[in-house]
Amino acid sequence: MRLSALLVLTACQQPWMDLSDTGYACIVEQGADFSVWSWYDTTTGTAPDALSAGRSEVVVVISDCYSSSVTDEQATCSASDDGATIDVVSEAGWHKPGGSQNSDCNVLSTRCAGPDLTDGPWTLSYAGETVDFDVPSAETPCTR
Repeated sequence: MRLSALLVLTACQQPWMDLSDTGYACIVEQGADFSVWSWYDTTTGTAPDALSAGRSEVVVVISDCYSSSVTDEQATCSASDDGATIDVVSEAGWHKPGGSQNSDCNVLSTRCAGPDLTDGPWTLSYAGETVDFDVPSAETPCTR
């Protein structure tokens, strides 16, 4: 009886989709508004906010359009720097059910503390992509 209950429980579990270090990262001023949806309204692929020296945050967008059929969405990130390069890593994922899914569009993103930015050249590195930028900047630097 225990074996059959274990088989039923195992068969009902949804597979975990590991999405760590996927998507793209952007660096913004600490507390700045950041809307993923604004990406669809621009042709340059940059957020509208400028970036200046001071405290920063990294926004990691794991997925900018996923179905609400998934469950247990999770995302975290961390950033480290050497004074010129900001290296970002993320851990993320969800459980994805089998069969048909809802055709809606949701965002999975996370924020983590970035470095205290100083004026001058910087590099943001995430998921094998990099972007060079200067502080101050008229645009939000992103790795995509």
